[in-house]
Amino acid sequence: MTELKIAYLISSNVQASLTMIKDTINELGYEVSLFRLNDKIVYTDQGDYDIIILEPDMSNWEWLDILLYRRSRNPETPVILFSINAALNKGFSPMSMDTSVFLVNDLDMLKKNFHLILGILNLSKKQILFVDDDVNVLRSYERSLRKTPWRILTVNGAEKALEILSKEKIDLIVTDIKMPGIHGFELIRKIREKHGSLPIIVCSGYHGMEEDIEIQFHDVAAFLEKPVNMEALGKKIKAVLG
Repeated sequence: MTELKIAYLISSNVQASLTMIKDTINELGYEVSLFRLNDKIVYTDQGDYDIIILEPDMSNWEWLDILLYRRSRNPETPVILFSINAALNKGFSPMSMDTSVFLVNDLDMLKKNFHLILGILNLSKKQILFVDDDVNVLRSYERSLRKTPWRILTVNGAEKALEILSKEKIDLIVTDIKMPGIHGFELIRKIREKHGSLPIIVCSGYHGMEEDIEIQFHDVAAFLEKPVNMEALGKKIKAVLG
């Protein structure tokens, strides 16, 4: 049985609902460990939780402070805003502005739609390695993708990329081609030698590279021309990672 670590901050009048939430998730085949949020957990890096449950309360805005802080530090963590008094027709709804935050007032609908939360959780464990010799390009990747559910890693060269690959589980590589030292195509060849099925997206300023025989030979998942359209890149990444 898979264990889920869930941190929560709710009022005493919905404690019974918390137990019911735990039972609901148990019924889906998951072991749940509950941890009440406190200042030590909220405002430090301590507490590696799979899901956070908060109760929206108009008389006490602590939940909103926690939500904003945790979203800025851990945007990949799914958050359930649970309130039995919330005006929510369907009982369960992802927020339009942040699909990693879910509004819930009905436990049956939570159970029915829990796979959506698990989908965010599974994506949040995906690690993407960006390789480029231009630090400004790497910063633009980090800035543009900071609210996505993936963990973003960046390195300014192929040598460092190969070092990361030897230590970390990487789910996708996004790389430039024209780089000093180890060229992008050489990096792809080295990746294919040890990580044959690892998906690779190429982002390059070379016009017409999409038809390049090297791209086709190494089975590159996608090619985007620089300057990269970040919305298009995000869609490509989501499609590749499934």
